Amino acid sequence: MSTVETISPRTIRARSILKDLSGEELRSLAREGEKTTEYGSPVYATRIKNRSAKKTYVVADVPVGVMQQSMEPGRAAEKIREVQDALARIDLIQVDRRMGMSPEVPLHCRLFVPKEYARIAYMWHNMLFPSDSTQEPDFISVYVPDWPETLIFLDVNQGYTYILGTDYPGEAKKSMLRQAMYWMKRRGGLGLHAGSKILRVTGPDGKLRDVGFLLFGLSGTGKTTLTLHDHGLQPPEAAIIKQDDVVLLTRDGQAFG
Repeated sequence: MSTVETISPRTIRARSILKDLSGEELRSLAREGEKTTEYGSPVYATRIKNRSAKKTYVVADVPVGVMQQSMEPGRAAEKIREVQDALARIDLIQVDRRMGMSPEVPLHCRLFVPKEYARIAYMWHNMLFPSDSTQEPDFISVYVPDWPETLIFLDVNQGYTYILGTDYPGEAKKSMLRQAMYWMKRRGGLGLHAGSKILRVTGPDGKLRDVGFLLFGLSGTGKTTLTLHDHGLQPPEAAIIKQDDVVLLTRDGQAFG
């Protein structure tokens, strides 16, 4: 049983929290574990090599999907108390980023990572767009890679994810995308596992026009290949890549990457 008083799952207290670091500062903190390619790009090794889907749970105040598992709110609350107790002895990095740039989908995301796992903070920082700690986050994710068990649990109503016992950086990426997909669903749209692109092509009338495409399919069936393909188009025609992961589709047909 934890000894700390229950506080909000979104209120993170630690021994210290570094905020608003630049990409260069984050990379510097991760330098010890970096291997650098001949092109100057950083490469990091992780203990866990894939997402822990079978150890991921949704706090049971919403219906869960066919492939999802639920967690009782009481168990989640007790686990959060245990984590908050541990965080009091940990130095954290806080990273604030924005998912997309459209004013119609203003999703601000906040990630907490132990300082010694700065590589996770650095990689996630590079995935999204600039924001800062003055913005109130829509979603937060909290990593404790050295937790004695692997457990990921989330609450879509409170907008939090706790990522315990894994250092795989894809958990940070997925934690925010999962929340965003449900955010759009609650607004009458859909969160889609899909690629998106625009083809700038010449029509029968000889005029250039932009045509949008969403590419659906199970993992491994060619979405990325087709999303990145140039289709042999030559200037002024072009293939313009927009997104190769998740698309938020509104009720009126707008698509946001």
